[in-house]
Amino acid sequence: MRGRSSDLKLVILMPIFNDWEAAALLLPALDGELAQNGLEAEVILVDDASPAPPPPRLADGPFAAIKTVDILGLRRNLGHQRAIAVGLAFVEANRPCRAVVVMDGDGEDDPPMCRAWCANARPLMIAGSSLPSGRAVRKARSFASSTTFIACSILS
Repeated sequence: MRGRSSDLKLVILMPIFNDWEAAALLLPALDGELAQNGLEAEVILVDDASPAPPPPRLADGPFAAIKTVDILGLRRNLGHQRAIAVGLAFVEANRPCRAVVVMDGDGEDDPPMCRAWCANARPLMIAGSSLPSGRAVRKARSFASSTTFIACSILS
């Protein structure tokens, strides 16, 4: 049985620090890429305590494949890796999904990268298999405030 895109719940997580213009350009490009490949996603932007606020209509679209754009605001700047870890913990606790794609919100990661990842993950998502990234979400939450997490971030 083939899964429909709505059955394959996908969350795209993007850490952002003050680069709202790039995010505003990236979202429509990402939406087009997802729509072209029959995928739907929720997008969560992790605002790593940016001094500048997000533009008021950043999440309004119109989008075809992006169903929601939410901004998870952090009270203080934690840095790129910790912002991702907090975002992953948030997704695990609040957004049940089949897969999470982490992308840079500054345009460094191209939207076709998401297509390639999803193409490889889609058979597993349809079959209901556990994806390796599911374990990473649980680990990220337990490591988020530990020195082990900081050391791993520095070494990688």
